[in-house]
Amino acid sequence: MNHHDLDRTSKHTRCRRSASHDRSRWFGAIALAVAAWTGIGGVSSVFAQNGAGLNSLSDDALLAELARRNLGQLLDRVMEDAKTPEDLRLALRSRISLNQLERADLSPSRRYELIRQVVAGLTPNMVARVNDPKTLYEQADLLIQDGIASDINTLEYWGPSPATQAQVRPVVETAILLAERAHITSTDQMSKVVVRGPDDQRGYNQFIELENISLDSEQMKQQLAYYRALAMDVADPQRDPTARGAIEYLTAFDREDNPARNFVRIMIGKLHSVRMNTDGFDAARKAFNDVITSDGKVPPEAENADEWIAADFANQFEARFFLAALEVTAQSPDAARKAFEQLLDWQKRAQVDNDLKAQWAVANDILEYRILSLQAQRATSPDLRANKTDEATRLLLRLIDKRPELTDLILTQLLTTVDPNTPVEKLDILLLKARVGEGEKIVAQIENNAIANPSSNAPTISEPAALNRAAEAAREIVRRAGQKDVDNKLVESARYREAVFVEAAGRNKDAAHLYLDVATALAKPNAPLAEIALTRGQRLVGILREENPNSPDVETLLDRVFPISIAPPFKQSQYAFTWGVRQQRQRKFAEAAETFRQIKKDDPNYNESRYWLLRALENQAAPLPATDPQRNQLLTDANKLIADVRKFLRDRTQSTDDAVRDRSRSQLAYVTLLGARIAGSVKNDPRETIDLLKAFEDEVKGLPDESQLMGDAMFMRVGAFMALDRVDDAVNSLLKLIDQTGGQRGGAIVRGMLERLEGEFDQARSAGDSTRMATLQKNRAALTPRLVEWASRQTGPDAQRQLYIYKRYNAETQRLAADFSPEPADATSRREAALKLFLELDAPEGFKQYQLTLPEADRPRARYDTAVALSIARLYHDLGNLDEARNRYGRLAVDRAVGLPVTVRTEGGVEIESDNDAYWETIFRWIDTSKRTNQPTDQFKTYLKEQYIRWGDRVGGSLWKSQFESLRKELIPEFDPKDPASTAPPTNTP
Repeated sequence: MNHHDLDRTSKHTRCRRSASHDRSRWFGAIALAVAAWTGIGGVSSVFAQNGAGLNSLSDDALLAELARRNLGQLLDRVMEDAKTPEDLRLALRSRISLNQLERADLSPSRRYELIRQVVAGLTPNMVARVNDPKTLYEQADLLIQDGIASDINTLEYWGPSPATQAQVRPVVETAILLAERAHITSTDQMSKVVVRGPDDQRGYNQFIELENISLDSEQMKQQLAYYRALAMDVADPQRDPTARGAIEYLTAFDREDNPARNFVRIMIGKLHSVRMNTDGFDAARKAFNDVITSDGKVPPEAENADEWIAADFANQFEARFFLAALEVTAQSPDAARKAFEQLLDWQKRAQVDNDLKAQWAVANDILEYRILSLQAQRATSPDLRANKTDEATRLLLRLIDKRPELTDLILTQLLTTVDPNTPVEKLDILLLKARVGEGEKIVAQIENNAIANPSSNAPTISEPAALNRAAEAAREIVRRAGQKDVDNKLVESARYREAVFVEAAGRNKDAAHLYLDVATALAKPNAPLAEIALTRGQRLVGILREENPNSPDVETLLDRVFPISIAPPFKQSQYAFTWGVRQQRQRKFAEAAETFRQIKKDDPNYNESRYWLLRALENQAAPLPATDPQRNQLLTDANKLIADVRKFLRDRTQSTDDAVRDRSRSQLAYVTLLGARIAGSVKNDPRETIDLLKAFEDEVKGLPDESQLMGDAMFMRVGAFMALDRVDDAVNSLLKLIDQTGGQRGGAIVRGMLERLEGEFDQARSAGDSTRMATLQKNRAALTPRLVEWASRQTGPDAQRQLYIYKRYNAETQRLAADFSPEPADATSRREAALKLFLELDAPEGFKQYQLTLPEADRPRARYDTAVALSIARLYHDLGNLDEARNRYGRLAVDRAVGLPVTVRTEGGVEIESDNDAYWETIFRWIDTSKRTNQPTDQFKTYLKEQYIRWGDRVGGSLWKSQFESLRKELIPEFDPKDPASTAPPTNTP
């Protein structure tokens, strides 16, 4: 539709302008707006001077010229310095967006985003400041061509679409604003032009140009009124009056002496069509039929019959096409089919070239699709409805095959006919593709926003409902793999797009998992797409980790992304070290060792990985019995690494970075201890152990974990002396160290040694290594009485504190001694003696001594010594006093005194998780003794179930797993921890 051609009988010959006006004239509007804002006139005349360059411009003119030249970054900086008002900034930026609209390679979403920016800058206030009618008119025309025509064309041919209407409506309103302003300013300026006689060609030309703009802009307003009505919702009450206002204006041109009468009639028919009522439909039919019946009847006023017939040819097509479309809008399928057949018959008779035939073919398919859809909608039987729907779908599939460039448009329009809440299982493949296409458009808008506004903090375009629908559709396509019209390429793309849509909807955690699924599934069939998916997944995992580093969800993602990244075909070996350390932290020592072995020498983390491989091997060996050949092999392999690792760490202790130097010294100390341990346990050479540890005190002096390291060293040193039957040397070396270090530091070292001894004992027990347990218990029994005897002779402020610690260890030594007694009576006697010692420690006086071992701030909150309370509970249990044992274990459980099921300790700067056996012992024996003493079990059944729900496979830890499983089968046999349906959170706990 051309708004210049309503009336070809105007008394003046108009200066016609093509639709592709020089867009640079928009500068005139901006320059005048700047002048209006600042009160400076004639800004545009600056550029008529001798091209002196940007430096010669005024501030306002400079802004306008920067916008004209697309210098966006420089423009932003100058506007910031000049403190340019925000509305003017938007207008200037809209000029840049306008320039980009001329590009032919813009995607639809990018074009829409640029148009949106133009509209945002053309506010009523800004337009009201512009006084150049030609610029205003050309700007309105430009918006029609680049921002309105395509959407209006879509609405005319495909019918109403809420999304398209909402998209084009603000652009239409802006164009109307410009056209109205162009009409006002041109009319006003035309009245002020003075023509000084017939020879004043300049004045005459100026008057004619302004008159043409005045007339054309008025006609443009009526055309835009049609666009406005078409862009309104079909139920909008303003649709009818808007259309009727334009019809009233156009009626004046519907006269016999106007050669453009058929064009006017078609416009009137279209306007009546959008009124959406019976009167409007009847009037539209008449207008279109009037054009059809005039076919070939050249009006007397036509200057050239052949030219008139050629010009009227497009009117004849539109009259027939839009008559059939009108019947679809009026919900009259039979009339629509009849009008469509008449259109086809006319086309057969028309002599046209192949290009026009191809265009007609597309329009025909669209119209027939709408008729078939209407027939399906009005069908009286399910079978007929299904047949018509299938026929309509197949027609569009053929159209997509013939014109693939129309795919997005076709699928978008197709979606408007479907209820958004329709389950994906009920959609055919075409509609699934349409939903995916809808999601792709939204994602493109989000990405374009990010490109256009890289530093903007404004929220991105987000339509989570549509994006979630698109994700569901993509998932359904994957599910239909192998079915008709669902090939591998489509499935691979759908897998990836689902992840993209979920990410765009803001569900980063789910999107990260989906990207990793894609990377895994497509690693072989589509490696490039798998690589892209992995990269996006890694990025999201990084974002999530930064936002919430301790989240279990993030932990799960980390455990997925590292092995996928490292494995073929990606082979991103730079992540191997981080993954190995993570496995080490999770106590997956064998897996960690294998990961570290894969690190090549050219990897920057190679030397560091040798240290961690050494640790992983030692950790693997730790729980194995001393007689296990695998244990000796693991430690032998570790021993081969020690020399190179010591050299690397010794070099790194010279670092100028304090943190690196201290960490390297701590790691070097660990390697020394490991060498000493291997010398004693693998080489069976206690003398080498003693020799390796000679200078250990100096090696660790001043380190944050000095006491712990010295405790480990003292444990091995004492063990080596014991292995040589040098008990006095063992005790004396220990006491000498205490005397040398003095007070609290000496006590800390001894505690570290005894904790190491206890840890070794627990490892030997877990491994079922009774020989090792007996040796360790023998060493402890030789040490602890001597330590108590030594401590009892000490004086000073720390004496009572140290004495309590040694008494506690000695009592525990006596308790454990009973476990190794071959005679039941002797074992009972030893347990009773140990119980007496522990009860003394648990008495008020002992408790006061215990408080002295705590930091002063913690003393008021302490109620009892957990280690003492746990040993008392154990002794009552072993002595058969189940009632007392139940009370003691119950108190520990209710008070949560024994901590959580998992403990975390730091080794070499890495957190290592371990099972808390004391926790599981306490929980198991509390429930078990309650059951055996005939206590009500209902609450304990619930509590037992809660443990499985909360801790899953960790229940029971390394020592108590089988006991818990037996208890579960006895108390709650109907509960299956692996069945999600039975793992709903319990409603109460004891």
